[in-house]
Amino acid sequence: MRSKVLIFGSTSQGCSPELSGDYEVQVCQNLSEALHAAPAAQALIFSDADEAEATTFLQDIFGLNPSLRIAAFIPANWSDAVPKLSETIPMLLLPADAPSALVSANLRQYLRLTRKPSSNSTLEQSVNGTVSALYEILAIIDPYSASLGQRLRYACELFCKAAKTPLTWELETAALLGEIGILTIPTRAIIKAHSGQDLPPFERDMLAHLPERGADLLGQIPSFGLVAEIIRFQGKNFDGTGLPNQSISGEEIPQGARILKILNDLFKLKEAGRTQDEAISTMLDRQGCYDPALLKVAGDCFAISLPSKIAANSVPTTVNDLRPGQLLVSNIETADGVLVLRDGQVISPKLIHKLRNFAFTSGIREPFYVIDLLESCQMATSFHKLSQNETTIFVKPK
Repeated sequence: MRSKVLIFGSTSQGCSPELSGDYEVQVCQNLSEALHAAPAAQALIFSDADEAEATTFLQDIFGLNPSLRIAAFIPANWSDAVPKLSETIPMLLLPADAPSALVSANLRQYLRLTRKPSSNSTLEQSVNGTVSALYEILAIIDPYSASLGQRLRYACELFCKAAKTPLTWELETAALLGEIGILTIPTRAIIKAHSGQDLPPFERDMLAHLPERGADLLGQIPSFGLVAEIIRFQGKNFDGTGLPNQSISGEEIPQGARILKILNDLFKLKEAGRTQDEAISTMLDRQGCYDPALLKVAGDCFAISLPSKIAANSVPTTVNDLRPGQLLVSNIETADGVLVLRDGQVISPKLIHKLRNFAFTSGIREPFYVIDLLESCQMATSFHKLSQNETTIFVKPK
């Protein structure tokens, strides 16, 4: 539900168009109407009142709603009465001739800074903390799965922008933790699978049902129901074939799962050496596997957004010389050949810390190769946010 903003006075009414997109705006014709509507409001913008009347009004309206935030236009000839009142009443004082765009921008910032913690703030922090903790555990147990989750999350952002569909916190979390089921698999089987060794039937079966195991894990956490379902069905074919063995097909499959199905398979094909066009062509030939509309978006989107080659020179580097914002263009392995990070990741402070831990305990094969994205104006905007923290999650809507 949007916050309600009351507007009183002709000077104030110029703010209405600026605010109506973000707030529920009510224009009041007189102070008594504003006073009556105040208990349900989160903010009030007013002008066009003499100083004594304004002071009395502000005291009365704050008595009705102590949590109200007020943006008051202050004419130059007013004395100190109203400014002094702002010491006890949460109030944003603005010049009487302030442009409406400036007023709306200041009010948005003011409401954000003065907003009282909601009753759900602890829950929101717990959700974000749970995701971050699970991701860190995944990164320790299987760095490759964690790196895949990071790349999938960024790919989901690009995909949703191209598809003009919201990037929900459920999809973003499912992308990041899509391989969380690996925590139920013996470490030996994980190493054998990544190294391309033959697996006995029971280990192949465990890996085939990995999405279901991950969904079962996350399904135990309140508020993660849809995240778990996206992960559970991320391998399901659009025509209903494939795992899990549940009678569901087409648009009955969660949209997030249909998106992850496409992105996962696209990543696998490109890792196997296919170009973007070759990978999409192969996927088009797999009748019944993918949502046709979403597959078209992927073909159009990543042909531009995720080029297989970036026009920049790669440079050799070491763990000690890594900086946030660099793109890894070669794998990083421990001294004994265990994969730590897959190429294609943007280096963040947390990844640097993790690599230094590996270098201290197991040793890292150096040099490896990076491209400095933040030195390229074209790439800096896209990757700067990602380079700061790979576990930032959108807060679940109330």
